[in-house]
Amino acid sequence: MNIFLNLVFVCTLSFYSFATFGVSVQDIEQEFKQRSMDDAGFESMLNLEAMGLEIFNSEDLSDQIRARGALTACRAKNFRGEYLPVSRAERKIEFHEGSQHCKKGIKLLEQDLGEPKNSEDREVLADLYFWYTTVFGRWFEDESKFSALKYWKNEVKPILESLIEQMEMGKMLGWGPYRALGRAYYSIPAGKSKSLRFMKKAYMKSRSKTFKVSVYPLNTVYYAESLIAKGKAEEAKVILEKTLTLAEDEEKLRALNAEAEKLYGDYRWFETLHEIEMCREVLQSLK
Repeated sequence: MNIFLNLVFVCTLSFYSFATFGVSVQDIEQEFKQRSMDDAGFESMLNLEAMGLEIFNSEDLSDQIRARGALTACRAKNFRGEYLPVSRAERKIEFHEGSQHCKKGIKLLEQDLGEPKNSEDREVLADLYFWYTTVFGRWFEDESKFSALKYWKNEVKPILESLIEQMEMGKMLGWGPYRALGRAYYSIPAGKSKSLRFMKKAYMKSRSKTFKVSVYPLNTVYYAESLIAKGKAEEAKVILEKTLTLAEDEEKLRALNAEAEKLYGDYRWFETLHEIEMCREVLQSLK
């Protein structure tokens, strides 16, 4: 089986129990499903992060369970990074810390780039890489030119370009690394052409077969921004308007969201609504 065949089926977790902590994977997933964008919701994510890190730091557990703990901590940080009502600089800290949690989990399971030490860890490693590239990309995407170039050489290019190479060779599937690399190129001088190339791939690979738009409106936003940066505003309008027209029909939007949830392995209705508003803002900026 392709070692990253299930890359996009992130967080479709098996039913290991974190018995030492009196909590199961199902409990953690239920907590994520019930999250909310208020003080209580943001606080619950801190609790989940702490729980995940406690699991990760418990050396009496298997490496796979410890890596799942790191993944839990990353996902909690990602939610706070996306929705905390604070400055972008403060939210970037959440993204950066989340990506580092994932990196620790990857280190536990990985033998070589994308290759697990044990075959039974393949799906978990794929989940970790999906989240690492996604969350790292969210942190990196608006770095200053100086910082972008600094991190590009040491962190972004070696990891993400190696992942892209594996994807091109058919060793792994999915769109996460494409989007992360597309947004990374968007941040560096003279990177807009490559940003557009990678964002187009991310958009196309996440496109609904039924509705012909990305199941993740955020991919539409980023693809549109890359198009605009290259002077292709009319093309950007087309994909934005197509997504927004679909969103006017709640039944269709919920069907699109259901496709995303199947791939994402997570409840994301309010994320979808938030990303639709982002589409609307980008389109409005073109008028």
